Amino acid sequence: DSFYNSNIDNTTTQDYFNGISPGLESFNFSTLSIEPVENHLTEIKIYPNPTSSFIHIRSGKEIDQVKILDMTGKQVMEFMGSSRLDLRQLTAGTYFLQLQSHNTVVVKKIIIQ
Repeated sequence: DSFYNSNIDNTTTQDYFNGISPGLESFNFSTLSIEPVENHLTEIKIYPNPTSSFIHIRSGKEIDQVKILDMTGKQVMEFMGSSRLDLRQLTAGTYFLQLQSHNTVVVKKIIIQ
């Protein structure tokens, strides 16, 4: 039989018995933390949605690249630095708008009528 007894804080001491002899182990650890990341693409407005022709993208930051993906994830269109997209060549259905600005990517759903 084996048993373990742990007290977890910044130092952990673990008593154990492995069926033959008892033991004691100590571990020191620190937690990993990250600073909040500002996502400037969360305030994106896409209109009109649904649409049958054009959509407009409004954002507080410049959009570098826009990709239109079908439901399987295949890229069907790409735009660079544009806030007005001509989608008249797309067939009716649901698509994903993948917007990239600096090192941030946001995906929004759009419907083509």
